[in-house]
Amino acid sequence: MPQRPHRTHGPGLHPYVTTKDALDFLLSEEAQRFPNMEPIVTNAKCIPGEHGCEKLHPNKLAPAVLASGPPVLHYAENRVLNVRETAALQSFPFDYTFCGTQKQQKKQAGNAVPVEFARALARAARDSLRLVYAHELAPDETKEGANGKQEGGEDITQPVQDGLKQMHMDDEEDVTADQGDGQENGTATASMDGNESIPCQTQEDLQMGEVVAV
Repeated sequence: MPQRPHRTHGPGLHPYVTTKDALDFLLSEEAQRFPNMEPIVTNAKCIPGEHGCEKLHPNKLAPAVLASGPPVLHYAENRVLNVRETAALQSFPFDYTFCGTQKQQKKQAGNAVPVEFARALARAARDSLRLVYAHELAPDETKEGANGKQEGGEDITQPVQDGLKQMHMDDEEDVTADQGDGQENGTATASMDGNESIPCQTQEDLQMGEVVAV
């Protein structure tokens, strides 16, 4: 049977990503030209600890990101998180653009599955399927039980396990490359001329109401 996905973060492993880790760069002047950085203006009174209102803690994990509900305050400033910061907590790249009205953008970011979670889930599903169907893919195996043995006692699952390990190594390299590309793209976005805008798809494509360039 496929193995359970191994733990990646915690004591002795990778450190957890804190709120400050995810959002700190977005306070910099360089980050102000990323898409969806416009402040959110709200008339709702938000006192941390009352009526579900919460102020983020810089050195703790962020709470679940919601599409609606009580506002969440920034850990370093007395204001509500903007769309870009909400998306950052969902592990979206800084240069990913949300379209529509500000309310629609916030709903998109809040309803989304965190990008890195989706990536990890897809890898686990892929690995499980490849292991489950390894016997059908092997040309000369005998399908007797689930012990993964060919005639003559040769173990056919070990090459599959070796292949999965290599795929995980390749995935880690892909993630590193993606992060590098994101930084390059982010730098390019941040260095745009102030008069430029990042165009969104058309209203017909999105089918979500008013669409604006951000």
